[in-house]
This record gives sequence, structure tokens and C-alpha cells, in this order.
Amino acid sequence: MAFALTDYQIAALQAMQIPVWQPQDKLAKPAGEVPDVAEKVKSEPVSQDTARSHLQRIKDSVAAKPAPSQTTKTDEPVAPQEAPPVLQVISAQQAPQFFADLLIAVQGLAMETVPPVKVGAPVSVSQTAITLPVAPDALTKQHKMQLWQALCALS
Repeated sequence: MAFALTDYQIAALQAMQIPVWQPQDKLAKPAGEVPDVAEKVKSEPVSQDTARSHLQRIKDSVAAKPAPSQTTKTDEPVAPQEAPPVLQVISAQQAPQFFADLLIAVQGLAMETVPPVKVGAPVSVSQTAITLPVAPDALTKQHKMQLWQALCALS
């Protein structure tokens, strides 16, 4: 398969910091030698100035587009920040099977005691507390996996 890139295509690739590889035999040809007709790109010739100005317009349009995180709607009212949710502490009497399983897991991870379990925020585990999004009896498979991964990451 024989193909060749135009000067414009090479400039565009280099502007995107993509290295352009050329076949070694093309580089070794003397300057006066005309390349094969099959290797020529069938397109309208464009002057280098036109190609450069088009490339500059492309660069400017890409640079002018704001990132999605930078776009904000000015007509949308900004909600006041809510206070952090009040976390409910769960005792071993409220969820005996969960605490029995948790005790086994904590002992297997060489932790000394089971930290207090709180409900009302995303799954997180620290030496001082375990936080769950829902009550222990309502945990889904995904919540349990997140809890186990967080416990393993703690040790």
C-alpha cells in the first residue's frame, strides 16, 4: 500500500505532537528525482500559506472551546450549600449478624476493634469509623464489595 501525506497533513500531525514517519527510501532519493505517480496524493494543491492559516484556525477553535467542567449556566440559580447529613450510629444489637461478620473481617485484617458504624454517607472505612450509605440489612452486593475493598485498603 503506497500513500503519502501532504505538507498540510504533516503539519497538522506535528501540531498535535504526533511524529510523522517517512519511508527511508523517500528520504534517500536525490532532490531532483520525481516521486512515483502512484505515490502522489490525489487532491487539489493548496499553498503552504493557506494550509498554515487553516491549521492556525483549527488550533484557535480547539483552544477556544471551554472544557466541560468550565461551562456553567449563568441563568441557573446556585443552590445554597447544604449542611452535611447527620449520620446515624448503628449498634451491634440493631444488626447482630452484620456485626458478627464485620468482627470476623476486622480480626482477619489484624485490626484491634470494630470501629463505630454510621449510616448516611457513601461507603468509607477508617480506624475511627465505618460509614455505610444504608442500614446494614439493606446493603446491596455492590455496597458489600465496596465495604470489603475499603477494609482491605485500610490494612
